[in-house]
Amino acid sequence: MDTSQTRPHGLAPARLEAGIGPWQRSLARHVWFLRRAGIPSAQIEREVARTLRQCLQIRPLSIPTAEARMVPRILAHWQNDSVYLDHKGQPRALRVEGRSPTFRSLVRAAVPGADTSMALAALRRHPWVSYRSEGVVRLLADGILPRGAPREPLLSETLAALDALTDACYANFRARHRSGGISRFQRTVYTDYVDRRSRRAYEEFLNESAHVFLAMHETWLKRHEVKRVDPRHKQWGRVGVGVFAVRGH
Repeated sequence: MDTSQTRPHGLAPARLEAGIGPWQRSLARHVWFLRRAGIPSAQIEREVARTLRQCLQIRPLSIPTAEARMVPRILAHWQNDSVYLDHKGQPRALRVEGRSPTFRSLVRAAVPGADTSMALAALRRHPWVSYRSEGVVRLLADGILPRGAPREPLLSETLAALDALTDACYANFRARHRSGGISRFQRTVYTDYVDRRSRRAYEEFLNESAHVFLAMHETWLKRHEVKRVDPRHKQWGRVGVGVFAVRGH
Protein backbone atom coordinates (compact mmCIF):
# COMPACT_ATOMS: atom_id res chain seq x y z
CA MET A 1 0.00 0.00 0.00
CA ASP A 2 1.25 3.47 -0.77
CA THR A 3 1.60 5.44 2.45
CA SER A 4 2.18 8.90 0.96
CA GLN A 5 0.79 11.56 3.25
CA THR A 6 -1.89 13.72 1.66
CA ARG A 7 -4.62 15.83 3.21
CA PRO A 8 -8.10 14.46 2.44
CA HIS A 9 -10.80 16.89 1.41
CA GLY A 10 -13.28 17.44 4.21
CA LEU A 11 -11.19 15.95 7.02
CA ALA A 12 -8.98 18.17 9.13
CA PRO A 13 -5.28 17.21 9.37
CA ALA A 14 -4.63 15.13 12.45
CA ARG A 15 -2.27 16.16 15.22
CA LEU A 16 0.55 13.78 16.06
CA GLU A 17 0.21 12.62 19.64
CA ALA A 18 2.64 10.72 21.86
CA GLY A 19 4.49 9.28 18.90
CA ILE A 20 1.59 7.07 17.76
CA GLY A 21 0.80 8.94 14.57
CA PRO A 22 -2.43 10.47 13.27
CA TRP A 23 -4.87 8.14 15.00
CA GLN A 24 -7.62 10.76 14.75
CA ARG A 25 -7.40 10.61 10.96
CA SER A 26 -7.67 6.83 10.92
CA LEU A 27 -10.71 6.95 13.19
CA ALA A 28 -12.34 9.71 11.14
CA ARG A 29 -11.90 7.77 7.92
CA HIS A 30 -13.30 4.57 9.41
CA VAL A 31 -16.40 6.49 10.53
CA TRP A 32 -16.59 8.07 7.07
CA PHE A 33 -16.68 4.62 5.43
CA LEU A 34 -19.39 3.43 7.82
CA ARG A 35 -21.53 6.45 7.05
CA ARG A 36 -21.01 5.89 3.30
CA ALA A 37 -22.20 2.32 3.89
CA GLY A 38 -25.43 3.71 5.34
CA ILE A 39 -24.80 3.02 9.04
CA PRO A 40 -26.79 5.60 11.05
CA SER A 41 -24.78 8.07 13.10
CA ALA A 42 -26.69 7.15 16.27
CA GLN A 43 -25.74 3.49 15.85
CA ILE A 44 -22.06 4.38 15.35
CA GLU A 45 -22.15 6.55 18.48
CA ARG A 46 -23.69 3.73 20.53
CA GLU A 47 -21.06 1.24 19.35
CA VAL A 48 -18.21 3.66 20.06
CA ALA A 49 -19.55 4.33 23.56
CA ARG A 50 -19.99 0.59 24.21
CA THR A 51 -16.48 -0.17 23.00
CA LEU A 52 -15.00 2.57 25.19
CA ARG A 53 -16.74 1.12 28.24
CA GLN A 54 -15.25 -2.29 27.44
CA CYS A 55 -11.77 -0.77 27.16
CA LEU A 56 -11.75 1.23 30.41
CA GLN A 57 -9.42 -1.20 32.20
CA ILE A 58 -6.90 -1.64 29.40
CA ARG A 59 -3.36 -0.97 30.56
CA PRO A 60 -1.51 1.44 28.22
CA LEU A 61 1.86 0.45 26.79
CA SER A 62 4.88 2.67 26.34
CA ILE A 63 5.34 3.73 22.74
CA PRO A 64 8.85 2.88 21.47
CA THR A 65 11.45 5.58 21.04
CA ALA A 66 12.95 6.51 17.69
CA GLU A 67 15.83 4.13 18.45
CA ALA A 68 13.43 1.23 18.92
CA ARG A 69 11.60 2.06 15.70
CA MET A 70 14.80 1.65 13.68
CA VAL A 71 15.06 -2.03 14.69
CA PRO A 72 13.10 -3.39 11.66
CA ARG A 73 15.37 -1.44 9.31
CA ILE A 74 18.51 -2.90 10.88
CA LEU A 75 17.11 -6.43 10.85
CA ALA A 76 16.08 -6.14 7.19
CA HIS A 77 19.54 -4.92 6.21
CA TRP A 78 21.23 -7.68 8.20
CA GLN A 79 19.12 -10.37 6.53
CA ASN A 80 19.39 -9.12 2.95
CA ASP A 81 22.68 -7.30 2.35
CA SER A 82 25.24 -9.82 1.04
CA VAL A 83 27.99 -8.07 3.02
CA TYR A 84 26.36 -9.29 6.24
CA LEU A 85 25.56 -12.83 5.07
CA ASP A 86 27.77 -15.90 5.35
CA HIS A 87 28.49 -18.45 2.60
CA LYS A 88 25.14 -20.14 3.35
CA GLY A 89 23.22 -16.91 2.96
CA GLN A 90 22.57 -16.60 6.69
CA PRO A 91 23.17 -13.43 8.75
CA ARG A 92 26.73 -13.30 10.07
CA ALA A 93 27.63 -13.01 13.74
CA LEU A 94 29.07 -9.50 14.00
CA ARG A 95 31.59 -7.92 16.31
CA VAL A 96 30.46 -4.54 17.54
CA GLU A 97 33.63 -2.84 16.33
CA GLY A 98 36.75 -3.70 14.40
CA ARG A 99 37.32 -4.71 10.81
CA SER A 100 34.20 -4.41 8.65
CA PRO A 101 31.64 -5.93 8.46
CA THR A 102 30.73 -5.07 12.04
CA PHE A 103 27.57 -4.26 13.93
CA ARG A 104 28.60 -0.60 13.81
CA SER A 105 28.92 -0.66 10.02
CA LEU A 106 25.57 -2.48 9.80
CA VAL A 107 23.81 0.22 11.80
CA ARG A 108 25.43 2.98 9.78
CA ALA A 109 24.44 1.32 6.51
CA ALA A 110 20.87 0.62 7.59
CA VAL A 111 20.14 3.85 9.48
CA PRO A 112 22.72 6.57 8.66
CA GLY A 113 23.41 8.78 11.65
CA ALA A 114 22.04 6.34 14.21
CA ASP A 115 23.87 5.75 17.48
CA THR A 116 25.31 2.22 17.56
CA SER A 117 25.00 1.76 21.32
CA MET A 118 21.35 2.86 21.28
CA ALA A 119 20.64 0.52 18.37
CA LEU A 120 22.24 -2.39 20.22
CA ALA A 121 20.28 -1.58 23.38
CA ALA A 122 17.03 -1.50 21.37
CA LEU A 123 17.81 -4.85 19.74
CA ARG A 124 18.73 -6.49 23.05
CA ARG A 125 15.26 -5.72 24.40
CA HIS A 126 13.89 -8.11 21.78
CA PRO A 127 14.26 -11.87 21.42
CA TRP A 128 15.89 -11.34 18.02
CA VAL A 129 19.55 -11.07 19.01
CA SER A 130 22.11 -12.28 21.52
CA TYR A 131 25.08 -10.26 22.70
CA ARG A 132 28.08 -12.07 24.11
CA SER A 133 30.62 -10.68 26.51
CA GLU A 134 33.32 -10.97 23.83
CA GLY A 135 31.49 -8.29 21.86
CA VAL A 136 29.72 -10.46 19.28
CA VAL A 137 26.12 -9.85 18.21
CA ARG A 138 24.15 -12.73 16.68
CA LEU A 139 20.78 -12.72 14.99
CA LEU A 140 18.63 -15.44 16.54
CA ALA A 141 15.39 -15.12 14.59
CA ASP A 142 14.68 -14.22 11.00
CA GLY A 143 10.88 -14.37 10.99
CA ILE A 144 8.76 -11.39 10.04
CA LEU A 145 7.42 -11.34 13.59
CA PRO A 146 9.28 -13.75 15.90
CA ARG A 147 7.39 -15.42 18.71
CA GLY A 148 7.79 -13.59 21.97
CA ALA A 149 8.21 -10.20 20.29
CA PRO A 150 7.51 -7.30 22.69
CA ARG A 151 4.06 -5.79 22.39
CA GLU A 152 5.24 -2.16 22.53
CA PRO A 153 6.87 -2.05 19.08
CA LEU A 154 4.07 -4.25 17.71
CA LEU A 155 1.56 -1.64 18.90
CA SER A 156 3.50 1.12 17.16
CA GLU A 157 3.72 -0.90 13.93
CA THR A 158 0.02 -1.77 14.14
CA LEU A 159 -1.09 1.84 14.47
CA ALA A 160 1.14 2.83 11.55
CA ALA A 161 -0.22 -0.02 9.43
CA LEU A 162 -3.84 0.86 10.22
CA ASP A 163 -3.24 4.48 9.27
CA ALA A 164 -1.52 3.49 6.02
CA LEU A 165 -4.27 1.04 5.08
CA THR A 166 -7.16 3.40 5.78
CA ASP A 167 -5.25 6.17 3.99
CA ALA A 168 -4.86 4.02 0.87
CA CYS A 169 -8.49 2.84 0.93
CA TYR A 170 -9.81 6.37 1.45
CA ALA A 171 -7.68 7.83 -1.35
CA ASN A 172 -8.69 5.08 -3.79
CA PHE A 173 -12.39 5.38 -2.99
CA ARG A 174 -12.42 9.13 -3.52
CA ALA A 175 -10.20 9.00 -6.62
CA ARG A 176 -12.83 6.96 -8.45
CA HIS A 177 -15.29 9.82 -8.04
CA ARG A 178 -12.97 12.72 -8.80
CA SER A 179 -11.00 13.43 -11.95
CA GLY A 180 -7.29 13.72 -11.45
CA GLY A 181 -7.31 11.68 -8.25
CA ILE A 182 -4.21 9.58 -7.48
CA SER A 183 -4.93 5.95 -6.74
CA ARG A 184 -2.86 3.85 -4.34
CA PHE A 185 -1.94 0.21 -4.75
CA GLN A 186 -4.63 -1.85 -3.04
CA ARG A 187 -4.95 -5.54 -3.90
CA THR A 188 -5.76 -8.71 -1.97
CA VAL A 189 -5.45 -12.36 -2.94
CA TYR A 190 -7.30 -14.98 -0.93
CA THR A 191 -9.65 -17.95 -1.10
CA ASP A 192 -12.42 -19.12 1.19
CA TYR A 193 -11.84 -22.77 0.32
CA VAL A 194 -8.24 -23.66 1.19
CA ASP A 195 -7.66 -27.12 2.64
CA ARG A 196 -6.96 -26.66 6.37
CA ARG A 197 -4.13 -29.19 6.07
CA SER A 198 -2.36 -26.78 3.72
CA ARG A 199 -2.31 -23.83 6.13
CA ARG A 200 1.11 -24.64 7.58
CA ALA A 201 2.58 -24.94 4.08
CA TYR A 202 1.02 -21.62 3.11
CA GLU A 203 2.44 -20.00 6.24
CA GLU A 204 5.93 -21.08 5.20
CA PHE A 205 5.37 -19.94 1.62
CA LEU A 206 4.04 -16.58 2.82
CA ASN A 207 7.04 -15.94 5.07
CA GLU A 208 9.52 -16.84 2.37
CA SER A 209 7.91 -14.88 -0.46
CA ALA A 210 7.14 -11.86 1.76
CA HIS A 211 10.79 -11.68 2.85
CA VAL A 212 11.90 -11.55 -0.79
CA PHE A 213 9.25 -9.00 -1.72
CA LEU A 214 9.98 -6.70 1.23
CA ALA A 215 13.74 -6.98 0.69
CA MET A 216 13.31 -5.74 -2.90
CA HIS A 217 11.38 -2.70 -1.71
CA GLU A 218 13.76 -2.09 1.19
CA THR A 219 16.67 -1.99 -1.27
CA TRP A 220 14.86 0.35 -3.68
CA LEU A 221 13.71 2.74 -0.98
CA LYS A 222 17.14 2.83 0.63
CA ARG A 223 18.72 3.70 -2.73
CA HIS A 224 16.29 6.59 -3.31
CA GLU A 225 16.30 8.12 0.16
CA VAL A 226 17.32 11.72 0.71
CA LYS A 227 20.91 11.59 1.93
CA ARG A 228 20.82 14.85 3.88
CA VAL A 229 17.61 15.98 5.52
CA ASP A 230 17.24 19.76 5.57
CA PRO A 231 14.18 20.78 7.65
CA ARG A 232 14.11 24.13 5.83
CA HIS A 233 13.34 22.41 2.52
CA LYS A 234 11.01 19.45 2.85
CA GLN A 235 11.90 17.50 -0.26
CA TRP A 236 10.90 14.13 1.08
CA GLY A 237 7.74 12.17 1.84
CA ARG A 238 6.69 8.77 3.07
CA VAL A 239 6.06 5.97 0.58
CA GLY A 240 6.22 2.25 1.03
CA VAL A 241 4.34 -1.00 1.01
CA GLY A 242 2.82 -3.21 3.69
CA VAL A 243 2.11 -6.94 3.73
CA PHE A 244 -0.51 -8.60 5.91
CA ALA A 245 -2.01 -12.07 6.05
CA VAL A 246 -5.71 -12.89 5.66
CA ARG A 247 -7.10 -15.47 8.04
CA GLY A 248 -10.59 -16.95 8.28
CA HIS A 249 -12.49 -17.15 11.57
